[in-house]
Amino acid sequence: MKLSRLISLASIVVTMLLLPNNSFSQINALNRAEKSNEQFAYIKTIQILEKVAEKGYKSVDLFQKLGDAYYFTNQMKQAQKWYGELMALNEKIDPEYYFRYAQSLKGIEKYDEADRWMTKFKEVKSDDSRANNYISSTQLLKEISENSNDFELKNLSINTQLSDFGTSFLNGQLVFTSARDNGPKYGWNTQPFLNLYLARQYAATQNMFSDIIELPGDVNSRMHESSASFSPDFGTIYFTRNNYFRGRLKKDAENINNLKIFKATFEKGEWKNVEPLPFNSDDYNVSHPFVSQNGKYLFFASDMPGAVGQSDIYYIEINGDGTFGLPKNLGSIINTEGRETFPFIDGSDNLYFASDGHPGLGGLDIFKVENIADFLSNPTSDVVVSNVGKPLNSPSDDFAYFADETSGIGYLSSNRPGGIGDDDIYAFSLNCLAILRGIIVDAETGLAIPNATATLSNSLGSQLEKRTLGEDAVFSFDANCADELLVKGEKEDYLTNEIRINVMEFDKSGFVKIPLNKTKNKVEEGVDLAKILQLNPIYFDFDKAKIRPDAEIELQKIVVAMQQYPELKIDVRSHTDSRGNDNYNLKLSERRNQSTLKYLVEVGGIDASRLTSKGYGETALLNECSNGVSCSQEQHQVNRRSEFIILSEN
Repeated sequence: MKLSRLISLASIVVTMLLLPNNSFSQINALNRAEKSNEQFAYIKTIQILEKVAEKGYKSVDLFQKLGDAYYFTNQMKQAQKWYGELMALNEKIDPEYYFRYAQSLKGIEKYDEADRWMTKFKEVKSDDSRANNYISSTQLLKEISENSNDFELKNLSINTQLSDFGTSFLNGQLVFTSARDNGPKYGWNTQPFLNLYLARQYAATQNMFSDIIELPGDVNSRMHESSASFSPDFGTIYFTRNNYFRGRLKKDAENINNLKIFKATFEKGEWKNVEPLPFNSDDYNVSHPFVSQNGKYLFFASDMPGAVGQSDIYYIEINGDGTFGLPKNLGSIINTEGRETFPFIDGSDNLYFASDGHPGLGGLDIFKVENIADFLSNPTSDVVVSNVGKPLNSPSDDFAYFADETSGIGYLSSNRPGGIGDDDIYAFSLNCLAILRGIIVDAETGLAIPNATATLSNSLGSQLEKRTLGEDAVFSFDANCADELLVKGEKEDYLTNEIRINVMEFDKSGFVKIPLNKTKNKVEEGVDLAKILQLNPIYFDFDKAKIRPDAEIELQKIVVAMQQYPELKIDVRSHTDSRGNDNYNLKLSERRNQSTLKYLVEVGGIDASRLTSKGYGETALLNECSNGVSCSQEQHQVNRRSEFIILSEN
């Protein structure tokens, strides 16, 4: 979702909706590699939370946040570690965390342990289809092995370090979604908006493309577009866009900008007459359209009222006059309480879709239902949902299956290890042999970095070979180019860089340069560290200034941040709400401020010269809740806060 990126929560949700890892209900990232709050330059929030936990502080909230931070960025090894700590607390938690823990264990192929937690999930959520669909890992792996194929996957040359996913074909050209850097930036993370692009394929290859351009016409806007599908005559395009039309961005009652499906028609070489489909709504998401090959049905994903889970697959009839029937849910055999999304129908009427609710290897897997046409004509007919197996599926997210039967090439999108960016597009590939040669250089000077380390890994991130290089920083590896190779360059005082390599994408000399940027350690003055670290409110007991145990965990995050960044100087500011006498509130804020300062110095070991502090009482309210104004408890709570303002980095 990489991930960055702070705008309103509503916009964050919608960006994630365009991406697979949170089609509707979760907040993942357009840019999975940059998940932490970049408002505080290079401080990683997740590292702060880990330091607090490593000091021995424990809480349900702390471990849930750590687990979720890794889970929703598909870093399952770390996710299972912190979910494991959460389970060890033996406290009451949302059963959804049993499911997430099991999924994260699957992601690192600890299937037996995943079985144990799925069994517990089933015990407390027996009415959940994900529990009812659950089968043991032994049976699951046997079925997946039976469905697996021997073909290899190739990473397409069009992929970038950002997000590229979702393919279709238009008159022999590949149409795909990308956040490549040639458009306006998305405010939260300065990443480009998603748009639809065209690429021409080299005749002799499956993965090499050229002449990449934006889809001509009015389809791309200043918001996000994705998931294009075309009518059989290629005269109409259906696509996903934010709820944005004719210059207006609309939101629902909760201030969320949902997704809609739009269509446009082809006129004089451009896509024109963009309009939303009539069954869209401001109140829920409708996205990822696919037109059946006979042009009679439009399949899509939605969380509209009546959905079985977080997102379901629906279909709707396209009438001969261009009007539409009523949306119909594909039912609870295909849809689960999880996420079903990215539908595709091949020429044999087989339905392919992505799901994390059916038994799989971890994350989103691709599933198949044979002869969906029979089901549409007779919804009571038997339906069998099968996992398509490896290598299409992996412990990571695998989605957006598409097959171009004219060329005989299949495509899918995935964030599996070994890729170039957040999400990459893959094609089915042939084996080939190669010698991979390259050099590790300073990104600024272009000069070799002596004694750097080069590591060769396969597409799943498993290390194949590691070498410490000489003064010339040149490396050479024997490789199978069909392995979707990953080469990593490392050196002290430099940021690690990994490059996904395919032999067909080498230059003529077969020589690869891996540039490394020098480590930066930059911070911003005037930023509230409490917001950057997403601290929970630091509460005090009524009329007291003593640090409570729950507040101590939050203050430890400040301590760890200052320990990691010894040049930081912080101004601690304490505020009250307007209730009570003005003078009393000022003194109370000063007492609490001194308690906070004392904790940071005496318990946290922070040098007092790096800290200044002041109590402001009720003199800096964030809303209109001043003396005499009637406000709710929640409105007053906004004003009761502690701030930790960065003064300087010197």
